[in-house]
Amino acid sequence: MPTPTHTSTDVPTATNTPTLTPVPSPTPRPVPIYLPLAVSEVCVPGQVHADVVLVLDLSTSMLRPTRTGRTKLAATQDAAKQFVDLMDLSPDAEGEHDQVGVVGFNFEAWVAAPLGPDAARVKGAIDALSDRTAEKTRLDLGFEVGAGVLAEGARRPGNTPVLVLLTDGLPNMVPYAEDGTVETTVLRSAAAARAAGITVFTIAIGAPEDTNPDLLRGCASGADQYYYTPDPDDLASIYRGIAHAIDCPRSLFWGQR
Repeated sequence: MPTPTHTSTDVPTATNTPTLTPVPSPTPRPVPIYLPLAVSEVCVPGQVHADVVLVLDLSTSMLRPTRTGRTKLAATQDAAKQFVDLMDLSPDAEGEHDQVGVVGFNFEAWVAAPLGPDAARVKGAIDALSDRTAEKTRLDLGFEVGAGVLAEGARRPGNTPVLVLLTDGLPNMVPYAEDGTVETTVLRSAAAARAAGITVFTIAIGAPEDTNPDLLRGCASGADQYYYTPDPDDLASIYRGIAHAIDCPRSLFWGQR
């Protein structure tokens, strides 16, 4: 009987199946989304109070006439008194109020009226400046004495310290700095006032060649805190602008915060 023949059965061999590598999809790039923003801000007069020192040039050139015939000093005095009327010197419901002081300068500088809320006293001091005109223009002393009034006077807590200096001339009899200029001396006096936290405004009046706009702009706290007019009879509008800037400083508005 024939022996059965064993027939081998092929066993399938395992085949390596290639692994698919995931291909990363590109990360979406962020796209800016613009949302409309409506900002409606209103400055409420009286929400900011200030201690203000008016520093006025009493050099003899201030006795020259304006286009209306009155002197530059008379126009300045009238405008300064109008500025006093714009201040909130009467206490509000919380007892807060502004204060005003006056400093005059020529070859020297002096306190004509210390800080206070008495409008009649301040205006009287402004009127009395007519008796103190003299030669020379010590701008450096104007800044120093004005800053001293704010540093040493009866400051009100929370009030913004402000110095407003007006001149119709170039620095005269000012000590020279080590660089041989009087301008550096003046700039340092103004910088010391600003370093003490005082907001400095400067005003130049008269013919363009009679003052140094670059110097006075450099003394101010900012370019928009320097004012110029060739005609002192326009000072009232400048003082109104300064009063508004004090009452509604840029820091109150969203775009300037």
